[in-house]
Amino acid sequence: MGFGKVGSEVARRAKGLGMHVIAHDPYAPADKARAIGAELVSFEEAIAKADFISLHMPLTPATSKVFNDESFGKMKTGVWIINVARGGVIDEDALVRALDSGKVAQVLSELAPYVSLAEKLGRLAVQLVAGESGIKGVKVVYTSARDPDDLDTRLLRAMAIMAIGVDEEPDKKTLEKIGAIPAVEEFVFLEL
Repeated sequence: MGFGKVGSEVARRAKGLGMHVIAHDPYAPADKARAIGAELVSFEEAIAKADFISLHMPLTPATSKVFNDESFGKMKTGVWIINVARGGVIDEDALVRALDSGKVAQVLSELAPYVSLAEKLGRLAVQLVAGESGIKGVKVVYTSARDPDDLDTRLLRAMAIMAIGVDEEPDKKTLEKIGAIPAVEEFVFLEL
């Protein structure tokens, strides 16, 4: 979705991996797509046919929350979404519902490095307390300019907490607790 500089480069690389590439961009010239070996299609056709949807569109009034319950409902079950666009193109509540139902199998975003960092911080806390260092508790504090209910904030919070072994598969109560922590957070990981 979006066939500008970044979207067309992703399409070129996907073709190099042997993928059949379809793209949607109302402003992209058809000859540019043909030169790469991609097929320009409508938005509806793109979301209905794709196994992987890579987002490269700007946030405009027309693209705001364009990925919503209705569009997720038209996608194949198990679709993967790679979001390198502005977050506002996805209705986050609808995305959570699509993930919960299995309609969307996985979402990859620009948050990947931060998710990895959150997991590593959780593991480090366990190692410090469990080791011979004499440390009895670890507190990780972070501040976010994002809204505490923002999907990205909730994801980072969940990754940090789950990395310490709160639950391998968090139950509903744990997930509710994770969602209740405010954006300015203090986690006391372990106290002995």
